[in-house]
Amino acid sequence: MRNRHQPADGQAGFVAGRECLDRAQLILTSDEVSINSDNGEEDRALGSVYHFLGLLDMFEYFPSRDIAQLESAIVNAERAMAVWDEANDLKNKAETLNLVGSLTMNKGMNEGDHKMLQKSEQAYLKSLEIRESVLSRSDPALGQVLNSLAGEALVIEEPAGVGEAVTLGDEMRRVAHRHHHRRRRRR
Repeated sequence: MRNRHQPADGQAGFVAGRECLDRAQLILTSDEVSINSDNGEEDRALGSVYHFLGLLDMFEYFPSRDIAQLESAIVNAERAMAVWDEANDLKNKAETLNLVGSLTMNKGMNEGDHKMLQKSEQAYLKSLEIRESVLSRSDPALGQVLNSLAGEALVIEEPAGVGEAVTLGDEMRRVAHRHHHRRRRRR
């Protein structure tokens, strides 16, 4: 069994990335950080490190299907979320929420866990809400989260006997309708 942070064959680039991110995390969480924390640089740097560690764990999960990689990715994304919340950084929070949505969707699909799929949907919807409030209507990041929501809609199915319809399709139609009318008004 390979080390949890040792990539599978053909992924040697991940080793260098992991080493750099681990060193950055060690530096940024030490008491001897020399970054000026008054303007939030330290927070943004640490949040980015956690976000990229989550991405790296996710990329390592795909070829290995090692659930520990996916769980590590979720932990790192949640650490990034805590940093963004503390710094009140909505733009980066929305980006990490999209990552949380992807990670929890993969975990929910892997484990057949409908609650994890619902958590994924909630993360995507919150990301969309934030992005709609802080980005321009034509920002590609809105397209990214809508694409993620579409992927989520394809995997969510109502479990037998639950009796609750998943409302994600309605939300997607509402958002698409709103964006369509905004574009028509600009013409």
